[in-house]
Amino acid sequence: MSIQSNPTIEAQLKSLTQELDDTVAKLEEVYSQLNLKIVEAELTEIELTQILNASIDGMWVIDFNHEILRVNTTMLKLLDKQQHEVIGNKCYSFFHSSICNERRCPMIRIKEGDDLVQYDINLPCQGKIRHYSLTATPFLGLLNEIIGVVEIYRDITLRKKAELKLKEANKRLKELVHIDGLTELANRRYFDFCLEKEWKRSCREHKPISLIMCDIDFFKRFNDTYGHQAGDDCLKLVANTLRIHARRPGDVAARYGGEEFGFILPNTDVKGALYVAESIRKHVEELGIAHIRSDIGQHVTISLGVSGIVPCNQFTPEALIEYADKALYSAKTNGRNRVFSSHVEY
Repeated sequence: MSIQSNPTIEAQLKSLTQELDDTVAKLEEVYSQLNLKIVEAELTEIELTQILNASIDGMWVIDFNHEILRVNTTMLKLLDKQQHEVIGNKCYSFFHSSICNERRCPMIRIKEGDDLVQYDINLPCQGKIRHYSLTATPFLGLLNEIIGVVEIYRDITLRKKAELKLKEANKRLKELVHIDGLTELANRRYFDFCLEKEWKRSCREHKPISLIMCDIDFFKRFNDTYGHQAGDDCLKLVANTLRIHARRPGDVAARYGGEEFGFILPNTDVKGALYVAESIRKHVEELGIAHIRSDIGQHVTISLGVSGIVPCNQFTPEALIEYADKALYSAKTNGRNRVFSSHVEY
C-alpha cells in the first residue's frame, strides 16, 4: 500500500525547519557577539591592569566594606605584599593612618558626597616612615552608583625633604641677616628692631625695660699691640660672655658697633640690670685676656652703662639708649672697668 503525501503537513514541516534554521543562525550570531564581548572585556581587563601597573603611584580600589578589590604593583611594593595577600582584605589591616575611622577618612568623605578627597599623610613603608599625597575619588558600579573608593598614593618624601631643607635654609638666611658675622651676636639692625618691639610691649604691659651699653677699655691700643686677629678673638670672647648672660627668651645681646655692645633686658628694672652688668664685668675680667697697654691693669676689661624705665608716650627707645650712653661715659671717665647707671628723668 502506497503512502500519499499531505501537502499541508509538508508545508508546516518546511516552515518549522526554516524557523529552526533562523533561530540557530540568531543563536550563533548572539554567541559570536558574546564571545566578542568576552574577548573585549578580557582585553579591557588586560589594558586596565597594564595601565594600573605602569603607574608610579600606588593605587587600590576599596568597596564600602573596606575590602580591597584591586591593587597595582606600586601599591604592593609599598605594602611589601603579594597580590593574593591583599585582595579581599581590609585596607586598614595593612596600615593604620591618623585619618582612619575619623571624619577625615576618605571612605566617609566619599559616602557623604565629596567628589575628591586629598591629604598629605605619613605611612610606614618597609620599616621607614615616608610621606604620601593621598587622593581619593568615587568608584562607580554598572548603574553609575557609588560602590567604593579609588585611592592613589603618591610618594612625596623627596619633596618633603626638599621643602624642609628650604625652610631651614630660609630660617638660616633670616638669622644671618640679623646676626653679626664676627661675634655671632645680634647685629645693630636686629638690636634696633628688638628694642622697638620690647619698648612697645613694656608700654602696653606697664613693665620696666632696661638697657646695658658697654665697650672694651682701650681696645684700639689692644689692636695696635696684638694685631687685628687677636682683636677679633677678643671681641668674640667678650661677645660670648654677653651671650651667656642672655638667659631669658626676651634678652638680646648685640654688637652695637666696633668694640661696643648693647644688651636689652625686658621686664627688668635698673637694679636688676645693674646686677647683670656687674656679673658681665666680672666675667670679662676673669677671662684674663692679656692687655699690657691698658692703663688700669694687665688684662682686658670693659666699662658698662645702665639705664631703665617703665615706658610711656613721653619717651622713645632712643631716650633709653641716650641715658645708657651717658652712664657708659661716666663709667669711662671715672676710671673704667666699672658699672654706672643713669635714670631716665620724667
